[in-house]
Amino acid sequence: MKTIIGSGLMMLFCLSLFLPQESFSQEQILRSDLVDKIEGMWLGQIVANMAGRSTEGHYSGSAENPAESVDWVLKGPDEYWPGDDDTDIEYIAMDTLEQYGSNPTGQQLASQWLDHINSSGSGIYISNRQAWYLMKDGYIPPETGSRHRNMHWFSIDSQITTEIIGAVYPGLTQGAVDTVHKFADISNAGFPVHAAQFYGAMYSMAYFESDIQTLVENALNILPSTSRSYEVVSDVLGWYEADIANGTPDWRQTRSLLYDYYGNGEFAKGRYYHWIESTVNLGATVLCLLYGDGDYKTTAQIGILAGWDCDCNPATAGGIIGIIKGRSGLPQDLFGEDVCSNTYRNIYRPNLNSYESVNSIANRAADIAETNILANGGAKQVNGEQITYQVITQQASALPANPSPESPRGLVGEALANGIDVTVNAAKKHTNTSNDRYNIYSLIDGVYDNSHNGHRPYWSLGLSGEQDWYELEFAEPVLLDSVSFYEGDVVWNGVNTYVADNPLRGGFFKDIKVEIFKNGEYIEPSNITQSEPLEKLKMYQNIEFDFDPVVCSKARISGTAGGSYPYTTILELEAYGSIQPSVYVEHCSLEDLTQNSMIDNISLQFSEELASDSSPQIAIRRTSDSSVIPSSVIIEEDFMGLSIIPDSSLPDGNFVLEINCDSVTDAEGGSLIDDDMHSNDGYYRIYFHSLFGDLNGDGKIDQSDYSAFSSVWKTDYPSADFNKDSITDQFDLIEFADNWLEQI
Repeated sequence: MKTIIGSGLMMLFCLSLFLPQESFSQEQILRSDLVDKIEGMWLGQIVANMAGRSTEGHYSGSAENPAESVDWVLKGPDEYWPGDDDTDIEYIAMDTLEQYGSNPTGQQLASQWLDHINSSGSGIYISNRQAWYLMKDGYIPPETGSRHRNMHWFSIDSQITTEIIGAVYPGLTQGAVDTVHKFADISNAGFPVHAAQFYGAMYSMAYFESDIQTLVENALNILPSTSRSYEVVSDVLGWYEADIANGTPDWRQTRSLLYDYYGNGEFAKGRYYHWIESTVNLGATVLCLLYGDGDYKTTAQIGILAGWDCDCNPATAGGIIGIIKGRSGLPQDLFGEDVCSNTYRNIYRPNLNSYESVNSIANRAADIAETNILANGGAKQVNGEQITYQVITQQASALPANPSPESPRGLVGEALANGIDVTVNAAKKHTNTSNDRYNIYSLIDGVYDNSHNGHRPYWSLGLSGEQDWYELEFAEPVLLDSVSFYEGDVVWNGVNTYVADNPLRGGFFKDIKVEIFKNGEYIEPSNITQSEPLEKLKMYQNIEFDFDPVVCSKARISGTAGGSYPYTTILELEAYGSIQPSVYVEHCSLEDLTQNSMIDNISLQFSEELASDSSPQIAIRRTSDSSVIPSSVIIEEDFMGLSIIPDSSLPDGNFVLEINCDSVTDAEGGSLIDDDMHSNDGYYRIYFHSLFGDLNGDGKIDQSDYSAFSSVWKTDYPSADFNKDSITDQFDLIEFADNWLEQI
């Protein structure tokens, strides 16, 4: 009796009428072959993983393992394969798919992990472990894998925990890529997730495509062209093709190039983290797949000998070969039933089977695959004991790109585009342009998001003291109203302990503020608003400081560096405003005063020529009662400045010079910028005091002023000549004595 389940055949017919032929194809696979391929995938991972465990992490430098081969570690029919994080997180993932389907919520994913990872977190490491700690603190995916929370977001973890997902989407590559994304976000973000999706696509396509290079090329087409994962796969593929073309292929030579560009080599730009990172291991896995050319033993051996995470990489590659060939097509001296255990031992994942046959695991995965086949327009045909699946294959769309800006954003980019130089200054200034960590110029390269490109943040390692700062200096005055700080990463001493419970080495500010350089000093602008509070354990924070517009040539963020080796990290520093401010006060004579004893004239210089019909409304007021001091305003002939002359010398007291900004305009009609560092209310104000005898300008009359007064005795010194008779004498001394010990 023949039974057809599903509407896939009719759907396929309908699709054929409307879609281009290359948009889909129909493939057929027997249930028995599907199970065989999944068994091959599961055991293909385990056997390669076991062989690589003894040298895991040992060969992470410029030299690979010099051996010609490594020994296989086999488990016989009466033994079991011990699970570890290369397979047992996949074991949880399979249970999750069974429980919740292909689109579980973040809460469901977290619940599964908390239920199936024991209270001590046994058998989980690196970003997986940080994700688990975060779940225990109430965070859920994708935040548990984000750059902001997971200190190991750049690591390999999602690449070794999601292969099973590709395996349950045979030929359904779009579904594989989308579902992998959901699960990969548990522990990682950005380019490591792309690596996991790359593997998921290869696993999915391997059911109906046996050529390794074609698999690599087709999966590569899915990756964002802006991703570091795309970059390393593309490079390894190119090096491999060039190596094959020269007639003497040598995987070790390609491995050397991988180290140079993606390890800790001279062209790596300091973007290599550690042997457990994503990128170099993705490159090593692609390398062993290409040079292995579909042969299981060669592929796995190269994956192990290449080094780095050399149990995970051959395991992933071995799983792909396992799908292509099925268990029955793998080397029988490794996988034959007479030499190879059929039992999987789940050691670390509570509330799941402790022991399960590989055949049972494969049948459970095949059931999930059947669900996916039928949900995506396929069909199931039952003919006696034989089950055949009709699969309408999918071509996955390329993942969205996230291009790095070609130039810095905001005011820095605008200034540079208009020929205005911008210099980056810092408390600790490194200028090594070949290493992101030591390249101060990276603060204005436009890269504020490194989730795709893998740029490392700059750090001030070696800072003297705890006060740290980063500054933008413009060659010409600009109008600023905002500074945006893109923080880098926190650096800590731990690996598998929870970062929240460990002392930090550095990489963060304990406090932070924005300052501008005006009137010869660094000061905070007025009316600052901060977009979010500084959070020590939140990496890659973007904190925006908005404030009243101010004309200056320097702006910086500053604060106290944290950690046992106090330093900070930063990805980008941006400023916003205008490179062409309208007229502003460039200089006021009050700024030059070394004394506040006799003030008879206040002069202002402007940044540009005033309009010829300007009629400045300027007043000197007492701050105590706002009374106006009678004065005259004289505009200079070149319209670049003016003087305010009180009708008589200012009496003792506190005053404010107040300018109505709308009354001072330039030739283009722009009003005076109110950047007086006080409230932005349309009045430019300068506060000052006058106190006869205050010859050092400190607001009080004391011994230092008396010394200064004595030094000009019997001379024509205007600041000490109270009665303006052109000599400092006893009459002026009487006034000085009257103010003795007075202060403003």
